Amino acid sequence: MKTKTVTYAAVSAALILVAYTLDAWISRIGLPVRIAVLTLLVMLTLCISSEKWQLAVWVSTFFGITSFLYAWLLPDFVNMNGVWTSNFRNPLISVAPRVCIGFTAFFSYKGFCRLLPQKGWLAAALAAAVGVLTNTLLVCTMLGVFGSGDVFQKIAVTIISVNFVIEIAVNVLCVPVLVKGLKRARIFQR
Repeated sequence: MKTKTVTYAAVSAALILVAYTLDAWISRIGLPVRIAVLTLLVMLTLCISSEKWQLAVWVSTFFGITSFLYAWLLPDFVNMNGVWTSNFRNPLISVAPRVCIGFTAFFSYKGFCRLLPQKGWLAAALAAAVGVLTNTLLVCTMLGVFGSGDVFQKIAVTIISVNFVIEIAVNVLCVPVLVKGLKRARIFQR
């Protein structure tokens, strides 16, 4: 494995960990719901900026692993109304949906770049929207299938009505700017 690939994976993991911690802290002190705005922003920017789909999948998988580990190791820190800790300890809810985000964000960006060759910012915005949609739909689906009790209804309504609106707006607006900045700075580019 090349040093550059290992470095990308390590830096990505560190950024996801910091973003997830900040999201949990912000949600805990100022919001009635648990959001993942910063984590999705960092993750989608890294997925779209990746040279290889495997790196994009690594980044999104690490997001899932982080939410799984936080649910087990720091349940009081990420717990919102007793819902997150119990349900996100199941890797089918916390990890599996997030693995798919790397695929959808990376390949949708590549596809949109081919369809819109002079509109890289639009391709990044559309890929960010696809990534947020993937996260929301798959997490809600997994909560419905594997979640405990009537939790699915409570979480799904909150996620769709509050979280999704905030997450899609922030990511569609910010991811293209960050991707353009990374590409201009030639960070992680050959």
